Order: sequence, then C-alpha cells, then structure tokens
Amino acid sequence: PGIGPLSLLEETPANHWGKLMFRWIYWHLLLKGVELPIEATMSMAGKKVIS
Repeated sequence: PGIGPLSLLEETPANHWGKLMFRWIYWHLLLKGVELPIEATMSMAGKKVIS
C-alpha cells in the first residue's frame, strides 16, 4: 500500500532518483547556504485559522 501510484517502502526507480537528487541538493546547495528559488509561504487553503 502506498500514497497514490507510489509505494512508500518499496525501492522504485523514481524513489531512487529522488533520493539521489535530494542528496546532491543537500550537499551542494543547502549546506553552502545557496538561496533556492522555492517560496517559503504555505497555502492556507483548507486550513482552519485560529487567532
């Protein structure tokens, strides 16, 4: 069982390549403090706001 078409426990080609890409990004960009072109804001759609 998995989420959508991907299995969480089984080693799939997509899972393997995703891990390799994350490892490269971690060692070459994140540890050096390189700014990534990803927004930090999260979508509030479907969330209950409590103030």
